[in-house]
Amino acid sequence: MSLERKKWCPVKDHPDKALILSHARDHVRSLVSGAQAKGWSTGAVDKLVSYAEKACEGEGDHDLTVLGDCLIFMSQIIPVWWLDTDALVEFAIFRYKPGDINEAWEGLDQFAKYCNCRQIVISSSASVSDRAFSRVLQRAGFVPGSINFTRSIQ
Repeated sequence: MSLERKKWCPVKDHPDKALILSHARDHVRSLVSGAQAKGWSTGAVDKLVSYAEKACEGEGDHDLTVLGDCLIFMSQIIPVWWLDTDALVEFAIFRYKPGDINEAWEGLDQFAKYCNCRQIVISSSASVSDRAFSRVLQRAGFVPGSINFTRSIQ
């Protein structure tokens, strides 16, 4: 990274780690509730919370990163068939305290570049308002990339 100030940090190395962990637990619970309200299948809340707890320690399959000074970003680096490089794919994103959202988006770009990714994928998944979340993302330069459909299998 050039002389530009780094605007992202792994949660495991962040001074707000304990606060972030407490917010991550609450956020995972709200994501599950949101997904259930949309009629989606969901996993056991305790198991999903354990993913967030492991990610806070830098363990498990997901990265948990502080973006700017206010957003938490749970992600994985995933190969995408239409790119010749990987994509940084979001599994959860939430604000854990007030801060500069523009700096957070800059941190997301820096983190994606650090991970050698050429695309960032964020879905509205369990957001309370897909329209409001879409507006936030579009202001940050994101464009709609796909439509996803789900069906539960009993």
